[in-house]
Amino acid sequence: MKRVFILLLLLALIGGGIGVFSKIALREIPPFSFTALRFFLATLVLLVWNFRSRSDRPATYPRAAYTIPLFLTGNIVLFAFGIRWTGATTSQIMYTAAPIIIALFSWRLLHQRITGRVACGILIGLTGVLIAMVPGGTGTTVSIFGPILIGGAIISFALYSVFSKQYLNHIAPQDIIFIFSWMTTLVSAVLAISDFWRYPHWWDQVSFEAIAWLFVVGILGTALFYVLHQFIVQKASPTVASMMLMLQPAMTFLWASLLLGERMTLALFLGMILTIFGAWLVTLDSRSFLAILAKLKKP
Repeated sequence: MKRVFILLLLLALIGGGIGVFSKIALREIPPFSFTALRFFLATLVLLVWNFRSRSDRPATYPRAAYTIPLFLTGNIVLFAFGIRWTGATTSQIMYTAAPIIIALFSWRLLHQRITGRVACGILIGLTGVLIAMVPGGTGTTVSIFGPILIGGAIISFALYSVFSKQYLNHIAPQDIIFIFSWMTTLVSAVLAISDFWRYPHWWDQVSFEAIAWLFVVGILGTALFYVLHQFIVQKASPTVASMMLMLQPAMTFLWASLLLGERMTLALFLGMILTIFGAWLVTLDSRSFLAILAKLKKP
């Protein structure tokens, strides 16, 4: 499980940068247009990837391959609307509940036991996130509809994680994410139509820097990020993969300190250590965990 833990850290590092990279590009590109272009770029990358390895892929996929990714698309759309009425800090804190929801769904639908080690790891990670974010929280909730939509996005993400493990575990991660990516491109393109009259001629003011960050988010923050997430879901479990949501806030602050000049605080540092330790506990297999306990008990 060491490889899974390393991949989880990499996933959190990429995911933590998405918000920061997007924030730079969103200064010049409207949100719905940005989302449509982001997923369009990811679709192109995954199309080339799948085309190069087409001989190893089945000719057709089950219906579940086209319905289950809709939950992930729903997560993107609901979050895009919900964040308008919810503070950024509030929404991130809400997302840290996802591992708990996914663990419960996995227990109910996949019959996966919630061991004391996993529960302890989730609680430690959640404590770390709260320590890191609450003291410096600046998020505000504008309307009750915001948290409701964010909650719907979290449940949609949890259902995708569990159902994809149950029904799509035999399909290559890049194939599943390709289907999700083009579906999201179509939906966000329809939503982006409103940008034409809300932000007329916005494309005339876009700089090279904004375009560069758009490509980074589309290729690394979308195509690679979701493929890695799906890989961890398949090789480990939905609960393990969801721990990246607890690691992401700390990684976001790291990226923000590098690119936006935000300062590292003691609370953030302590919270980051706790979330990493909690994620390590969740990804640790039972045999290794018992071996560590045995070493600790030795005089």
